Amino acid sequence: MNRRGRYPLVDLELALADRPRPNPLVVLWRWRYEIGAVVAIGLGTRAAIRTGTAALGAVVGVVVVAAGLVMWPPARRVLTVRAWCVVTPHRIRAACAQAWIHPRSGRLPVVLWTSPRPYGERVTLWCRAGTTAADLGAQTAMLATACWAERVEVRPDARHRQLVVLRVIRHGAELARPARFGVPGEATGERRVRVLPPPGAA
Repeated sequence: MNRRGRYPLVDLELALADRPRPNPLVVLWRWRYEIGAVVAIGLGTRAAIRTGTAALGAVVGVVVVAAGLVMWPPARRVLTVRAWCVVTPHRIRAACAQAWIHPRSGRLPVVLWTSPRPYGERVTLWCRAGTTAADLGAQTAMLATACWAERVEVRPDARHRQLVVLRVIRHGAELARPARFGVPGEATGERRVRVLPPPGAA
């Protein structure tokens, strides 16, 4: 059975349709951390040069500081956690594009926020009209593969159905509460779909 259930030609339509290019504001939002890092390094280097520090000395200073952060275990752990929070949204968007998790307009779900958790990352998505939590739940294996994670769990918001939370579980699987039920009749590979009920549901 195709992902859209009772609409047998929708998967073919989604496969053949051209996805629109994101507007500049969307591109800036998606790459805000990377752009901010490049701008900060550039401004820092420029400030060092303008204050009389040699360009080579400024570059060496930046390298030494970066190496120190990487070598110091507490700082390395913090950097790793934050790096996953930057990488994971890009991987989720790539998985949604490849799995056709988008409406007929071709616009992907919006990644509103990504925050670190003991098990990995918690990602909040805004689903556009035409996509639901069930669409994401049907592709948990693909999402987990794209995010280089052990598994991904899907939880719709209790009040606002357009909001969906993804639990990207990388390590410490025992810290993550297992799904209580799946979507009947749907499967992903050898596993049943994991769509968690909204908080407070019976």
